[in-house]
Amino acid sequence: MINKSIIKDIIISNEEFIDRNIIKIVSRENFYPPEHLNKAVIFYGVRRSGKTFILYDFFKKYRDRSLYIDFEDERLAGFQLKDFELLRSSFLELKPGLINRETVFLLDEIQHIAGWEKFCRRAVERENIKVFLSGSASRMMPFEIHTALRGRAWSMEVLPFSFKEYLGARNMDVHDNGLVHGTRSIAVKNQFSEYLRWGGFPEVSLMESEFEKNKLLREYFSAMFFRDLIERFAIKNIPLLESLTDKLFSSFSTKLSLNSFYKQYKDKFPFSKDMLFKYYKDIIQSMLVLEVRKFSESTYKRMRNPAKIW
Repeated sequence: MINKSIIKDIIISNEEFIDRNIIKIVSRENFYPPEHLNKAVIFYGVRRSGKTFILYDFFKKYRDRSLYIDFEDERLAGFQLKDFELLRSSFLELKPGLINRETVFLLDEIQHIAGWEKFCRRAVERENIKVFLSGSASRMMPFEIHTALRGRAWSMEVLPFSFKEYLGARNMDVHDNGLVHGTRSIAVKNQFSEYLRWGGFPEVSLMESEFEKNKLLREYFSAMFFRDLIERFAIKNIPLLESLTDKLFSSFSTKLSLNSFYKQYKDKFPFSKDMLFKYYKDIIQSMLVLEVRKFSESTYKRMRNPAKIW
């Protein structure tokens, strides 16, 4: 049973944690949420790409009128749709000066609360609340958002760090011309080699040990493979999934033909071409890999040419 005392404790402890522990936040590129539209802003993307820290950044930006809640907090076990109003009233009791003023709700891992879309719709349309949301990549994709929020949501994809963001995380001033043309350009080239090798996952970018980077990336992949693929799509043909993901990962920046894959593997274990195409679609939806289609104004030409994998 959730009561106001518990909720108030959570609100205050979250504020203290962010103020005390979240000192440096890398500025993310190309994030421009709508300022004057009544939309619930949804951050979605692959696991560990930095969605929570984007919410922390917004908390600091709107510090005097913002609420941050992580719905994976065990103290919120049993939280239901009807408890959102209890959350709102608890927040206003802690900050009575915000009554009748615009407030900001930052709701992390919101997918755990059934029917959350209904509250968000009311909040942005009637309650003068800006709502920013994040959650599991397997539950927050734009095409999976419940119809109650269709047309009232502004979805923004969060990817791991770009190289510019990676340099910022490594405390290198990206506006310093010397990084590109001066003596320090050698350090940038070395960092670029590291970026190409290990990628831009924020937590990995801050590590120095190759052993720790390798171990963490393996754990990321394991979580994505089992939770975002096998469990989410109820996949049964594990040999096919493993062979397909191995092929996709080894085909980085090259074209992949599923028809060629079918001819190569059809005699090694049983599967149909329909199953192969479905598993490929599932992998793309899980955001384990992305595909880039050939540019053409013709839909037919775009679809008939194999996509590049990255």
